[in-house]
Amino acid sequence: MLRVGVLGSGAVLQLMIPALRSSMLVYAIASRDAERAENAARKFDIPNYYGSYESLISDANIDVVYVALPNSLHCTWTIEALRAGKHVLVEKPIALTLDELDTVIDAANRAKRVVMEALWYRYHAQYQMIRDLISNGEMGKIVFIQSSLCFRTSNVNDPRWKSDLGGGALNDLICYLVDFLINGCLLDLNKSSRINSIARYVHGVIASLHSEIKMLPDITASLTVSIEQDSDNLTILGTTHGVLKIPNLLMFPSIKKQYFKRFTASGDFIHEFPYENAYANMVAEFAKYIQSGDGKVVSIVESRENIRFMQQLNSKLESWPAQPMVVRKKFARWKEMLRTVVVK
Repeated sequence: MLRVGVLGSGAVLQLMIPALRSSMLVYAIASRDAERAENAARKFDIPNYYGSYESLISDANIDVVYVALPNSLHCTWTIEALRAGKHVLVEKPIALTLDELDTVIDAANRAKRVVMEALWYRYHAQYQMIRDLISNGEMGKIVFIQSSLCFRTSNVNDPRWKSDLGGGALNDLICYLVDFLINGCLLDLNKSSRINSIARYVHGVIASLHSEIKMLPDITASLTVSIEQDSDNLTILGTTHGVLKIPNLLMFPSIKKQYFKRFTASGDFIHEFPYENAYANMVAEFAKYIQSGDGKVVSIVESRENIRFMQQLNSKLESWPAQPMVVRKKFARWKEMLRTVVVK
C-alpha cells in the first residue's frame, strides 16, 4: 500500500484524511509548528508528525505527498516533493500562474513522478453522466450555462482572506466552474469572443466575482463565485434539446440526496445516484494510476488550460462598488430559459 505524507493541517483534512486512508496508509503529517503537527497527528490518528515540511518530504518511507497548504505555497512545495522523488496530489489550484505551473511540469518530468490537481468533484458519477449526455449528443448543443459557487467565510484568519497566501474567490472557487466548462461541458474557451468580469475586493482579495463569457458560435456562460456570502449554488445548463438543473455541482460527502434533473421535450427526468464519496473515489483512481497506470487522473494539460483561462478572467476584471455584490438566492430565470430554448 502506498504511504502518504500530508503537508498542512487545515480544515480540508476533515474530508481528505478519510479519503486518503481508504486507498493509502496515512504515514505522517507536517506543519511549520511542531505542536500543531502533533495535535493534528493525534486528532487523525497518524503515527508520525514533523515540525517542518522539509522533514516530511525527506522521509524515505513516504511514497506520496498530499499538499494541503495555502494556495501561494502549492507550487513551491509540489516542486520540492517532486524533487525528493515523491508523487504529489495537490489541492486546487495547482499553481497561481502559468509560469508557476510550467515549473511544476518540468519538475514532474525530471523526477518521472505523477502530479495531480485535486479536482475531486470530477470523481462523482454525476459529473460523468453530465459529460456523457453532452458528448454523445443526447442533449444537443449547449446554448447557455449559469452557475454559482458561493460560501460565506467569516473567519478573517482564514487563508482565503490573505492576499499573500493566494486567497480570494477567483483562486479558491472559479477553478471548479472553469474546469466544468472546459472538461465537463467540452467547450473551447479559446473561442471566447467576449469576457466581462466584475469583482469586489475585501482585505485585498477578490471576495466576489461575476463573469459573463460569450463563446462562438453562440454560447453564453454566467459564472458567480464568492467567499463573502452564500447562494443556492445551482447550475443550469441549457441546450437545444433541453435543460439540466444541477443542485450540487460539487457533490460533497455530506450531501445525502445526490441527484440532478433533466427537462426535455420527451419528458422530465430525475437522475438519482447511490451515495458515494467523490474524495475517496479520486484518491483511489490516483493511487491506481501510480501503481498500474490504469486510474483516471486530472491531466496536467487540463490543469494548464484551466489556469490559462483563469488568468484571462483576471486580466478582464473591473472593480465592483464598495457594497457587497448581489448574488441571486435562486436562479429565478431558469424556467424562463427553459421555455426559450429551442427544443428539437
